[in-house]
Amino acid sequence: MHICFKDGKNYAGEVKKKESLKWNSDFILEDIQPTVLEGGQVKECSGKKIKGVLLRKESRNGRVYEIDGMIKAEHLAHLPLPISMNHGDDVSDNVGLITKLIPMGEGLDYEGQVFNTAKYPDAIEMMQKGLINRISIEADNPMQEEIDGKVIIKGFDLMGAGFVKYAGIPSASATIAEAIENIEKTEFEVELMEDNKDLDAKLAKIETFEANEKKRIVEEAEKKKLAEEAKVKTLEESVLALQSEMKSMKEKKSGIITGTESTVPSPKFIFEGQKTDKAMFYPDNPSEFY
Repeated sequence: MHICFKDGKNYAGEVKKKESLKWNSDFILEDIQPTVLEGGQVKECSGKKIKGVLLRKESRNGRVYEIDGMIKAEHLAHLPLPISMNHGDDVSDNVGLITKLIPMGEGLDYEGQVFNTAKYPDAIEMMQKGLINRISIEADNPMQEEIDGKVIIKGFDLMGAGFVKYAGIPSASATIAEAIENIEKTEFEVELMEDNKDLDAKLAKIETFEANEKKRIVEEAEKKKLAEEAKVKTLEESVLALQSEMKSMKEKKSGIITGTESTVPSPKFIFEGQKTDKAMFYPDNPSEFY
């Protein structure tokens, strides 16, 4: 044990069973975590975090705790509160501490620590195995009144709690927080896995839809392109046919026969009689006409 005095003095050493210390100064105990001897070695034995339901509206014995009274008790409580084994009166019966009170809609929940002690060296193990799983409050100065055969608790001073076999509040519980957190974590992981599966399925549907939509758009664009190309080709053929028809019409109108080329040279004519009353045409080579 290491005791530090506010005036700077300190005392360190082992306190034997029949020894007693006397001082007038205030002191602070630095050793918070208990130690146990195991195999000749000193082993640090830290507490395990615990949590659970501490108090709800109605108990087995017909007492009804008002919500306002519970909230007031939570505000006035001097934390940490001791947790004893079976509501023991001796300090050696203390095996835990309530370090946090949590107001809920139906009452009070709590968080704290449990320790292995000299008197109860397996308290943690018993909780881990579920052999300790119920808790009961220790209160003082109750303000109560009886209505319709039920005792209504309007206020009280919360002094501590005790691990018990049967709890007055049916839902009052004591559990190693790690076990609860692991269960909550497992449930969360399962829920998360299911959510991920649903998300994967939805993403797969979206990807399929997008792929089909992309395919549809490409196919429609290809069809449109082919239709436009066919339209252009038809228009070009129509223009060529119209040009050919117009050419034929012009040739017929001018008397020109196309498609046959003559090897005979065209005859030449001589015109005489300019500046006279008569004009005369005659071929340059008359033999071509005979």
